[in-house]
Amino acid sequence: MDYFGEFEINADTHLVSLGEIYDFDVPVDFQSMTVAEYLSEQLGSSMGRGDRIHLGPIELIVREMLPENTPLVGLSLEPQQPLPTSNIPIFLNYKEIMLRLRVWLATRKENKRRTLN
Repeated sequence: MDYFGEFEINADTHLVSLGEIYDFDVPVDFQSMTVAEYLSEQLGSSMGRGDRIHLGPIELIVREMLPENTPLVGLSLEPQQPLPTSNIPIFLNYKEIMLRLRVWLATRKENKRRTLN
């Protein structure tokens, strides 16, 4: 898969047309929009190269920004999966840290005891 999508699509393509081609329902609020309008609505003025938006089973990718804030758009049929998030809480107080450490040490000790038996 190419980072900017398998192929380029016209930014003036209507979302409903994409829905018909790729067999998905476009939300009612977006049915009258083109790809460019949808990207602008979702990303706002910060839209730039590499930005991605999921739409049904596809992903629209800004390949480049042309003059007059018109995006050159790529389409991916294999959307990238979001990166996994960390399970480590950022804000723990001293008590919570110590409790988690005790539980972890007890679990570790129990696992060692089981492997020795």
